[in-house]
Formats: sequence, C-alpha cells, structure tokens
Amino acid sequence: MTRTVTHNIDSVVKQLGLIRSRHVPFAARTTVKRLGFKLSKKEVPALMRERFRKPVPFTTGSVFYNAISDYEIKISINRDKETKKNDPKFYLNPTIPGQSAVAYKTRFTQFLHRSNIVPSSFTPVPQKCNPDMKLNAYGNVKPSEYSRIVRGLNTPKATGKTGRGFRYFSIPDRRNRIGIKARQGSLLDLPQGIYRVKTSGKGDKRKVTNFSMLMTYTEKPINVPQRFDYYAFVERRAHEFLPKEFGRLLGRALATARF
Repeated sequence: MTRTVTHNIDSVVKQLGLIRSRHVPFAARTTVKRLGFKLSKKEVPALMRERFRKPVPFTTGSVFYNAISDYEIKISINRDKETKKNDPKFYLNPTIPGQSAVAYKTRFTQFLHRSNIVPSSFTPVPQKCNPDMKLNAYGNVKPSEYSRIVRGLNTPKATGKTGRGFRYFSIPDRRNRIGIKARQGSLLDLPQGIYRVKTSGKGDKRKVTNFSMLMTYTEKPINVPQRFDYYAFVERRAHEFLPKEFGRLLGRALATARF
C-alpha cells in the first residue's frame, strides 16, 4: 500500500524568513552593544590600569562606544567636550604600537610655543622631585599648578633686576616685555627652565631669597613606551566575543520562536 504525504513547505519557509528578519537583527544589535559596553566600561580601562602607572579617572573614563547599525559598532577614545584639558585621544596615541612614539605636546607646552616664550623645539619637563611643584594623588602636576605658572609667566612687567614683580619666569624668554631683558641679565648663571621666585619680608623690605626650578627644558624628542596595544586588543576581543554571544542570543531567540 502506498501512502502519499503532502505539506505546503512554502508556509514554513515564510515563517523562517519572518524569524530571520526579526531575531537575527535583534541578536546582532544586542551582541554589538554588549561588546561596546564591555570594552568601554570594563576591559579597555582595565588594560589601561595594567599598562600605565596610576592612570587618572579622566583617562580610564575616556572610552566610548556608538552603535552605527545592527551589525556595526564604533569604539573610540575621545574627550572632545573637555576643552580645558588635554584630550586622551591625542596623548594616548604615542603609546599605541604602530604610531609615532613622540610624546604629545600638551596644552601647557603649546602655550609656551604660542606665546613665543621658547622655541617650538623646547619641551618643558616638570621637576616632580621639587616640593614646590604641586602634584596630585596620581603623581601628576596639578592643573591648578599649571594655571598659576601661566598666570605668572603672563605678568606684564618686572620691577628691578632681582625678579621682583615676577613670581614665575622662564629662561629663556623670547618675548619683548618691559624689563624682561634687564631682569634676565642678572640670571644668566641659572640653567634653562621655569622658575618660581621665593621672597621674604613685606613691602619695600621684601627680598628675593631663592629661585626654585619647577621645570627644565629639553630639545630632544621625548619618546614614550608603546605598551598600550589598543587596536590589537579591541580586534582580538571582538573576534572572541562576537561569534559566541551572537550564537547564544540567536539560539535563545529561535528556541522561543513559534512556528
């Protein structure tokens, strides 16, 4: 006896198409967003803490992600909105293998060059061992300290040849300010750098007691260790995470789908 069984396979195919159009984009979208969250909030900051000595929260919190589509995600290091600070996307770049290893010119260095205080070949190097140089808990010069030095270097004129009237000064200083040549004429025995003037007494009895060197200058390129393999790390983690997570989410969606 022959028995013929018939079934309209087209209806099943249509249902599979509906499932594919509904669940595959959902699984992909969820997967890439989870990858972005893991990388930006956990894994890349952890890599920073592993490769750098005491990175500040401003640096570890500079990783962001943006889902471009259901299948694409952008991971970036960026602090564009923080206009008063150095942007990590610039000062971290020399630490990434394959990039130029020359240290980023900070906003303070750019100020010295832009103001024509020193040539563009000069780079300031903080004397962190000097107790007069105020550091934060992470061993970096405080932003307020940079602000005080900038204000001091922008003092419009000097009085006399001893430095009175200038709490901070630079050797060299290429600006043609009132009294600058006379003041520096008595300081030619000091090494190149940025100094803070220390005084004692009050009023007309105030005397200069010391010149505290806060920074030296170097004309040699400063290269930084390239220990932050950011691109390779993100690519490797994406290849490890995406197939497993996408398969898990799609399998769960298909297991609960109704035919």
